[in-house]
Amino acid sequence: MTSKVLFPILLPILLLSLSYFVVAKSVFEPCNASDSCPSYLLYRLPLDSKISEIAFRFKVNVSDLLAANFIDSNQVNQILPEKSFVKIPILCSCVNGIRRFSSTHYTIGVADTLMSISELYGGLVSAEQIGIANGVDAQHPLASGQSLVIPLPCTCFNNSNNGVASVYMSYVVQSGDDLTRIAAEYGVTTGNLEIINGLGQPQIDPGDILAIPLADLLISAWSVQLQELWINVHIYSAKTPISLLEKGTKSTQHLVIAMLQPAFIVDILEAKLLEVW
Repeated sequence: MTSKVLFPILLPILLLSLSYFVVAKSVFEPCNASDSCPSYLLYRLPLDSKISEIAFRFKVNVSDLLAANFIDSNQVNQILPEKSFVKIPILCSCVNGIRRFSSTHYTIGVADTLMSISELYGGLVSAEQIGIANGVDAQHPLASGQSLVIPLPCTCFNNSNNGVASVYMSYVVQSGDDLTRIAAEYGVTTGNLEIINGLGQPQIDPGDILAIPLADLLISAWSVQLQELWINVHIYSAKTPISLLEKGTKSTQHLVIAMLQPAFIVDILEAKLLEVW
């Protein structure tokens, strides 16, 4: 008779305890050096935020954030709406044998929980990961005013993807995403993403974190000048610089960049030759 009473109570508890171990997939890059590499986080805003607020949240330079997202320098107080995607430029370091960005700190507020902090950072880090990184547990709960390290995911992979210079971006899978769409959006193959992220099959779930290779465009050097500009790029042995990159007309052509020399000339469709560097 006792078992009949306890079973309905114990079952949901058992299911809840099992669900605790169902964690999102994420790629971890082992490391044993003190070097760092440039990397990105793709951050989905959980609330309306100013550029300056986002920079403060992640402890990154405002000018770097503006350049990475092709936003004019005078728009630092621009408010970006909830659910916007913002690229966060970071330096990916080796922390306790794993690639991580650990320069972000968060000061706990009165109503904060590990879950609410995880949500503030767009699911780039789980509540469990924050707790482990800061020794938070039942015996050591959160305390208002306490500063937490926010361990954010990143990868370097020698800044290379199939022999092509690349910078890697951490991307949180959203509801409705599939690997084919993500691969097409970032100009890589599904198979490439499967290999990089150690996926046995192209099955991904919301909350999973993918490492996505981006061609190393050194795009921040051009900043706003490349905004809304689609060009064909050809390598030349340029001798005489042309000082200004002018905006051209957007076409259906893809932007193809070959970073083989520090100076090169670009052929803007239906425009004149201009040197970028």
